[in-house]
Amino acid sequence: MKTVSAKYDRTRRVTTFNFLDEERGRWAEDRRMRGGVAWPMLVRGTNGPEVFGFAVMSGQDIKTGKIYIMDYTEFRSVDYILDADGLIKRIDGQPIPALGTWLTKCWSKYSGNYFYYRQDDETSRRYQLEILRSDMIQPKPVFVDAPWPDDQDAVMTIWQAIQNKKIIFGKKEANPIFDQLQLLKAGDTEPHPVIHALKCMLIGIERYPYRERSEP
Repeated sequence: MKTVSAKYDRTRRVTTFNFLDEERGRWAEDRRMRGGVAWPMLVRGTNGPEVFGFAVMSGQDIKTGKIYIMDYTEFRSVDYILDADGLIKRIDGQPIPALGTWLTKCWSKYSGNYFYYRQDDETSRRYQLEILRSDMIQPKPVFVDAPWPDDQDAVMTIWQAIQNKKIIFGKKEANPIFDQLQLLKAGDTEPHPVIHALKCMLIGIERYPYRERSEP
């Protein structure tokens, strides 16, 4: 399936995607773009402790309610980290992932700039302030708190969405969301940015359902 075009409808607050497929031909879908973000947190990595965040952008078909994962990224900072010479710091030749460039991409490619989050106030304020001060991030995204009373219930929201075929992940190969879900299924219950961002996104979409008019 190939995306031919994407156009934002400001009145209805949806993005109309035109798709092209060999079997189905050409068709259009109106999707409400909503994302989830996990600010950087300490996790157990393969080579020791790591600190990173994760963000995901989805498009919900307003007719069927199905949620399609459109894009995602791991990040270490808001803007690129610079070295002593003022150049973008790299690891193995690649820039250290920054959230800012991805946020700009989500707006330019999908017209998506609404994100749900759920973390402590100090951490959330710090990263949102960095985003507000970043010249490279335009327009500024909107962050909406998506609280949940019990973490186990939040995890159950993910499994219910999968069981009911409400969420579509796309390709499984080299997909960190799918990989982390497999670990969660195997009993790994340690906090992880991938799972946290997914919970924020799904609970936010469930808490604030699509309406034709004003919505958070």
